This record gives sequence, C-alpha cells and structure tokens, in this order.
Amino acid sequence: MAKQMKSFRLSEEAIAVIEHRNRELYRSGQAYVESLLLGEKKRPMEEQLLEVLEEIKGELNRQNYKLEKLQKCLDSALEQRRKTEENRLPYTPPPSDII
Repeated sequence: MAKQMKSFRLSEEAIAVIEHRNRELYRSGQAYVESLLLGEKKRPMEEQLLEVLEEIKGELNRQNYKLEKLQKCLDSALEQRRKTEENRLPYTPPPSDII
C-alpha cells in the first residue's frame, strides 16, 4: 500500500494519547495511528519475534533439563559400574606347576 503525505488537525488529548503510546510496540506515532485506524489485528513484527524467541527459549530450557537428567543418569550408571569393578577380585593366573 502506497503512503501519501496528508495533514490532520487533532485535539491535544489525541496528541497526548499518541505521545504516551507504548514505544516498544509502536516506534512512531504514525505506526500507532495506522494500527488504530485500520484495526489491525496483526501485532508489530517486534512483538511477534519476541513471542517466537520466548517459545524457543522455553523449548531450549526444557531440552536442557532433559539433557541434565540424562547426564545424571549416565554419571550414576558409570559410577555404579566403576564401584562393581573395584569390588571384584583382581584376576590372577593359576599357579604354575612347580618343577
């Protein structure tokens, strides 16, 4: 959609609302007014990206938790194996016949 330069007169109250917009979501007053006028259900791209990043972060945290659990299981299994090997009697060859 091509943009055109137009001027409008707004009340001081309307200008105050534009000035006090959420600047993280709407970097410019123009973006804020357009979203209000067009009734856009689309959120700004930054908000969508932040949401996707939060989902990715949550998934990474879940995967890290699973990896930590697996690592603990592996460590305990290795520790058990090491202990059982330590408790075994060392192998000694049978005594040779005395000549």
